[in-house]
Amino acid sequence: MSKSKNNSISTSGNAPTQGQDSLVGLFARIFWSLIGNIILVFLAVKIFRNQALFSISDLLYWVLVSLLALTRYCDIKYLKGITAEGLPATMTHWRKYVKYLVFISTGLWLLAHIISFLKK
Repeated sequence: MSKSKNNSISTSGNAPTQGQDSLVGLFARIFWSLIGNIILVFLAVKIFRNQALFSISDLLYWVLVSLLALTRYCDIKYLKGITAEGLPATMTHWRKYVKYLVFISTGLWLLAHIISFLKK
């Protein structure tokens, strides 16, 4: 970091940047961290209410899980994604996110089907 004549601090090209640089990056972060998860819950409720063994809701559910993982990957790899602490996200963060996403999504999906089966 160097000081310029007007006493402001400028960062070098190697310093990590804070925050998203684009509207696409912001939308991606909002999608994988909030909107997509809300949609997953609504799909789980739809699966619960449907009472079918498998339906289009199941397909949409797993497509959305895949889309969430892909969006987070693109956020980190191409859109300068950050962590909750504001630090640059890495592929280690992505692997951890996918591990939790798959574990929790599978549990929610199974729970929706089990409760649906038991209420018949």
